[in-house]
Amino acid sequence: MFQRLCPMLIVLIVAAAAPATTVLVQDDFNDDSIDSSKWSINTDALSNNIAGAAVVEETGGSIHFVNRGHLNTANSYDPVALGGVIITGTWTFQDSDDFMQILTRSSGVPGGSFGETTIGIEARANANDDAISFNGRGGFGITTTSRTGTFSAAAGDVFDFVFIDTGSELSFKVTNVNTLAVAKITGIVTSTVASANLVTFHNREGGTSGGVVNHDRDSLLDNVTITAIPAPAALPAGLMLLGGLLMRRRQK
Repeated sequence: MFQRLCPMLIVLIVAAAAPATTVLVQDDFNDDSIDSSKWSINTDALSNNIAGAAVVEETGGSIHFVNRGHLNTANSYDPVALGGVIITGTWTFQDSDDFMQILTRSSGVPGGSFGETTIGIEARANANDDAISFNGRGGFGITTTSRTGTFSAAAGDVFDFVFIDTGSELSFKVTNVNTLAVAKITGIVTSTVASANLVTFHNREGGTSGGVVNHDRDSLLDNVTITAIPAPAALPAGLMLLGGLLMRRRQK
């Protein structure tokens, strides 16, 4: 009887001791108003007119980005201190040459001629070049360690994404919700700098011709969840006791 119950007892004890996931931010953007307790926006003018007017608005059940407007978390989430963060959500490309850009350890501040985030670790899906990549900004160093699958996006394509920053390792996966095609990259952080540790979302700057903006680029973001990676649980006392009982039975 004891031997038959042991596997069941082990499962129950381990399940009870499993660490709970901590949800840091969750938003389905369904009330047409940006929640200031969760988010801030930055649509500051850039150093020249190459990016066009930036917009971030909550409308129609999603966040609408135009021309590299920044949506930043209202609070800081340091992947190193938290043991890692996981960012999930859904992105819709409205243009065939736009970018999906998600950053951890972000300054939340656009800068330079194209309005890129000044500091942070960026996961990017580039519909123009059909590629996904990591970019270190403002002094962060990143080495990509693996690639699987192929990314391709056209106007109207919708992708689920998962971006994980453990503090030392990175993973970025995008899945086309219609075709179920998956592309994934992994990487390691090779150098770090001080940062505000915000999570930032934005798209690409406006299109130009001859240095003049001739069309806007826009994308949609929905169903965002940011969670802390649970810390490993200590070995449960009940499991240790059960192990001791098993050893005693074997000795007999």
